[in-house]
Amino acid sequence: MNFLGRRRTTDPSIADPNYRFGPPTRQSYFAAIKDDVCAALLEYVGTTFFLLLAYGGVQASQSEAFSSSQVSNIERDMYISLCFGFSLLSSAWLFYRVTGGLFNPDVSLALLLTGVIGPVRFVLYCIAQLLGGITAAAIIYALTPGPLASKYVFHDACP
Repeated sequence: MNFLGRRRTTDPSIADPNYRFGPPTRQSYFAAIKDDVCAALLEYVGTTFFLLLAYGGVQASQSEAFSSSQVSNIERDMYISLCFGFSLLSSAWLFYRVTGGLFNPDVSLALLLTGVIGPVRFVLYCIAQLLGGITAAAIIYALTPGPLASKYVFHDACP
C-alpha cells in the first residue's frame, strides 16, 4: 500500500517502532504543562468573555427595570436568560477547539472524573475559571453605575 511514496512492509524481521517491550511507561502529570498552561490561559479569557456579556445583560435589564415601571418580571427573566444563553453560545463557539469551552469548574470536575482531562489541567482550569468570573464582575462593576444586580435572593414560596 502506497502512502505518500512510502510502503508498509510485512517483513517480520523489521521491528515496529511503535511497539515497546515491557510494561507500558507512565508519563508524568507535568509532561504537557506547556499545553495545559496555554489552555488554562485561554479558558480564563473565554470565561471572562462569557461572563462579561452575561453580567452586562443582567446590568442592562436591572437598569431598565429601575427606569421603567412597566417591565414585567417574565420579560426581564427572558432577557437575562437570552443574554446568558447567547453569551455561552458565542464563547463556546470561539474557544471550544482549544479549551473545550468548559467555563465552569463543575464541568471540569466531571471531565476529570471521567478521565478526559488530567489533574494538572483540572486545577489550572478551575483557577482560570474562578479568576475569569472575578475579572468579569470587576469589569462590569467598573463600567456600570451602581451596585451589581446579580445578587441571588431566596424567596419563601411556601407559607
